[in-house]
Amino acid sequence: MFKSKYIPVSVAWELTLACNMNCMHCGSSAGKADEKELTTKESLDLVDQLKELNCEIISLTGGEPLLRPDFFEISKKIKDLGFDLSILSNGLLLDEDIITKLRKLNLYGISISIDGGKPETHDSIRRVKGLFDKCISDLEKLRDANIPATVITTVHKGNIQELPLLREKLLDRAKAWQIQIAAPLGRFPKNLILSCRLPRCIISVTE
Repeated sequence: MFKSKYIPVSVAWELTLACNMNCMHCGSSAGKADEKELTTKESLDLVDQLKELNCEIISLTGGEPLLRPDFFEISKKIKDLGFDLSILSNGLLLDEDIITKLRKLNLYGISISIDGGKPETHDSIRRVKGLFDKCISDLEKLRDANIPATVITTVHKGNIQELPLLREKLLDRAKAWQIQIAAPLGRFPKNLILSCRLPRCIISVTE
């Protein structure tokens, strides 16, 4: 077992590269699962190792983490060992059944990506028609299920003007709003990079 004087208080775990979208700005170029992804057994063992390191928070990301068939098995192990658990999802797979299962996990929070104040902007970036309206509906269902939800918006020249519109949509639907700058990685077209570098910020949208 690796020993260190440093404690990884919070760990972001890219559970899989499998994704059900083809987002324009994806820095991981996610789509297909990597052949070298951890097995269920290896994943559960990693949770044990993180506990030995006194880690406190695990965030499951992707790709789309909900695509892992063993997502809830891994998540249950995380919670059984006393971690705070958060997940980041594109929202496409969220339905009443999934939300019910997530509620039983007593999540620290769930982050949903919304990248425009207008449906056509978000749907174009995410390349899924109707996704904006679904994500807004998902936020309302998560709120009603008492699952804390944060919205993550990745900004660039194609959507930064719509931040005020999106803010109005998020009021009373999300607990917080994380705004981050698109990086010239993966599939992101370099001509849309913002000319200035701004720090990532998190804004409360609960009034």
